[in-house]
Amino acid sequence: MRTCSVIWQALAVLLCAGAGICSQGQIGTNEIHYGPDAKTELVEFVELYNPGTGPVDMTDWRICRG
Repeated sequence: MRTCSVIWQALAVLLCAGAGICSQGQIGTNEIHYGPDAKTELVEFVELYNPGTGPVDMTDWRICRG
């Protein structure tokens, strides 16, 4: 159950953070990798996608309680 909570929290943070930068570009969530198999891969990550042609300033972006 904790894993589901972490996913929803991460998505909520990304959606809230993304809402504030709509004028700069549209950032999408491409992949969320959580709860990896300890035998194969020990990394958790969130992958963001910028379909625009310019950079997006992510200076104040945070993922909390993830």
